[in-house]
Amino acid sequence: MSCALADGKSHDTAHVITGPQALSYDDLAAILSRVSGRSIRHVHVTPDEAQRHLQDSGMPETYARFLTILDTLIRDGAEDRVTDTVRRVTGRAPRDFESFARAHLDVWR
Repeated sequence: MSCALADGKSHDTAHVITGPQALSYDDLAAILSRVSGRSIRHVHVTPDEAQRHLQDSGMPETYARFLTILDTLIRDGAEDRVTDTVRRVTGRAPRDFESFARAHLDVWR
């Protein structure tokens, strides 16, 4: 997306950047498991549990609540979409998550 930042003319929009698939947290865990050779799973917790965990990690209550609300909206499908932004702005197809994970394998092991 660097060309969107470096273009002389403003794109005059908020770019919604996605990969070629809308993936759930469980999908991501399955891909990371396959790529890393490790068992990685997404642990489903309630919004209250998530907020408590964030606060116990030192996050202020208001921000923890905000992030938990966003996460709940995302979990419930608020961002289940795929856009053509990467192709439209760069002229190249977006990279899928598995290719990204394989390219950064050292991080997942």
